[in-house]
Amino acid sequence: TREYIDYQAGSRVIPFFNTTPVAPRTYRTTIKSHNDWDKVNMEVGDLIVTHLRGSRPTIETGGSKNISFENITLYSSSQIGFSEGNGEGPIHYSNCKITRRPDTTRLISAGADGINSINQENGPIIRNTLFEYNGDDAIHIHGSLTSVLHKISDKEYILGFTSRGKLKNETIDFYTWDRLSYVGQRKIIAWEKISNWSVPSDISSMKKFSEGQLITAYKVTLDAPISISLPSVYSMDSYSGRNAIIENSIFKNTFGKGVLVMSPNMQITNNYFEHIGLR
Repeated sequence: TREYIDYQAGSRVIPFFNTTPVAPRTYRTTIKSHNDWDKVNMEVGDLIVTHLRGSRPTIETGGSKNISFENITLYSSSQIGFSEGNGEGPIHYSNCKITRRPDTTRLISAGADGINSINQENGPIIRNTLFEYNGDDAIHIHGSLTSVLHKISDKEYILGFTSRGKLKNETIDFYTWDRLSYVGQRKIIAWEKISNWSVPSDISSMKKFSEGQLITAYKVTLDAPISISLPSVYSMDSYSGRNAIIENSIFKNTFGKGVLVMSPNMQITNNYFEHIGLR
């Protein structure tokens, strides 16, 4: 369980870990933060956001293209506000707002990202839109982050299954598993599908797999060597939301990043950012 205490209408966020109930309306918790605790001044009466996420976005488009959302205001979502994926795109957003309902005691708007774009051939076109008090990133544009399962050599790897496209001649980007730090880009020049590949112990830390589990995987050969430390992930360049545009928009008081981009050929112009990454 993870919650956040919000001070002064979104200016202070404190993460709680390992929270357990000990009596009605009473909890025991461990607090971890990089803040200077001498200046926190927690008091009785401070408002608390229980930062628990639901299962589905508020507005979701799948396998779509040329859809426009105009003049839409979203005050509350238990998950992502707008979700788009596995389509040709682009999806257009114009004069939309993701923010807290005025004249209430609400502390967040969307429980996760404001707009999340995954596996789109063309990324979103976002203009004149407001993002405030999102529970995670305001905007996240990316391909499907699929596991790098095993290293044979610096040019040969076992990759996890992907549902989009064939891998031959596909350009892929590699990232670290823990912080999604960019590692590099390579092109696949040969690939072989493995129907029942046994998961080794060195990637069981990714939690989505267990040692010895049989899964579908690909053995690939890259056009040039690259050193990848496990666990890591990759995304396909053709399905990562390329050519996105974000302009004339406002980003304020987000718990995560303002804009997280893991795609090529993007244009970001004339935007305003304030109080980003509060957690």
